[in-house]
Amino acid sequence: MQARQAPPAFRWTRRNVLVLGLSGLASAIASPASAVPPRAAPALPPTRRIRLVNPHSGERVDTVYWADGDYVAEAMKEIDYLLRDHRLEEVHRTDPKLIDVLSRLQARLDLKKPFQVICGYRSPATNETLVRTGAAKHSFHMYGQAVDVRIEGASLKDVFNAAVSLRGGGVGRYPRARYVHIDTGPVRTW
Repeated sequence: MQARQAPPAFRWTRRNVLVLGLSGLASAIASPASAVPPRAAPALPPTRRIRLVNPHSGERVDTVYWADGDYVAEAMKEIDYLLRDHRLEEVHRTDPKLIDVLSRLQARLDLKKPFQVICGYRSPATNETLVRTGAAKHSFHMYGQAVDVRIEGASLKDVFNAAVSLRGGGVGRYPRARYVHIDTGPVRTW
C-alpha cells in the first residue's frame, strides 16, 4: 500500500488568482443573494482618524492618519509600531488600505471605542510557529496586510457582518478566540 502524500501548499500565482476570481464571479452570478446589491461602504472623509489599542502592550494610537489628500507619515509610523510583531518586537510597514478598511468599519459601526488589536504584523519566524496551530503558511499578516481585532462591547457577529459588507478583502470570524480577521487580500469569508 502506497502512503498518501500531503497536497502541495497553496501558492499565490497569477493563474490561481484568476481561477479564484473567476470561480468567485461564477458563484456570485449563480447566487440568488447577488440580486441584492451590498450596502455601500461609507465614504472616507477628507480627514481620517483611527483608534487602536494593543492589549499585549497597553499601547494606544488615536491619530489622524490621512489629511490634505495623503497619508500622514508620522501617524502611519505610529500605527506600524502598534501593529508590530509583539513576540519579536519586529516592525513592518502596514498596508495603508488596511487602515482605510478599519476606518470604514469604524464609521459603519459608529465606534467610539478603539479596535483591540489581537494580532497585526507577524514576522515569518512567528508565523512559522503559528502554522502548527492552524495559521496560514502564507498569511497576509506577514506582509502587513492583515489584522485580527475585537471591539469591547460589540458583538463578534456584528463586527464580522459589517466588515464583510465593506468588501475590502478577506474577513474571518474566530468565535473561540473572540476576534475578527480582516485583510486586504481577495474578497472572501470564512
